Amino acid sequence: MTVDIVSEFFRCETDYSTEVAVEYAKFLHHEKINNENYPIFMELVCHENPNVINAILGEESDDDETYFSVVQPNAFLIKKCFENLSNSSPNRLNSRTLTVVLGLLRRNYDDARQGVELCPLTFEHLNTLGKYLDKSAQQSELTNRILLDIFANISELSSLVGLDPEMEKMVAYANRIRNAFFDRRVELESVLPSELFREAATSQSFKNPRNFRFLDQ
Repeated sequence: MTVDIVSEFFRCETDYSTEVAVEYAKFLHHEKINNENYPIFMELVCHENPNVINAILGEESDDDETYFSVVQPNAFLIKKCFENLSNSSPNRLNSRTLTVVLGLLRRNYDDARQGVELCPLTFEHLNTLGKYLDKSAQQSELTNRILLDIFANISELSSLVGLDPEMEKMVAYANRIRNAFFDRRVELESVLPSELFREAATSQSFKNPRNFRFLDQ
């Protein structure tokens, strides 16, 4: 019964349940993330309601990229990152969620060999990352910068001796995606599967909490 109640207010289907979820997220924000409570933080960071996301992350967005820095990347977190990116799209995913998720993925693949050992890459993973590149924005734009770093780190795996043929293909594909971003003659759509660019409708509705608050900001 307790699980059902928690699941209900996390769905944020009413103003009241949204308010409860936001206040709970605020409480967790004040408690701070640690090695025991990080799964619930991850669930709330990846929530669809921006009120909940802002409550768990706090007002300052400067630290979003390193939000999970106190937690060692693990299979659960990396899987959640890819699931969240795969199930959404650039015009739907909350920008703060995107920064947190990509920051965590970059940490994991800073040492690409260790990162792949923790969470083996697939072509689907690379496609999922690639669809968030934006050629209309500068290389230095935050999302582009993080993604290009991840692709560059993966590409460096080509220097390893004894790389299996399937991984060699994957590394080459990561390099193709990265090069397509920089090459003005090449569109990302010519490298990535076309279905990735069939965006869902951008309109999203969500409930706002009522005006009063249980906790101080």
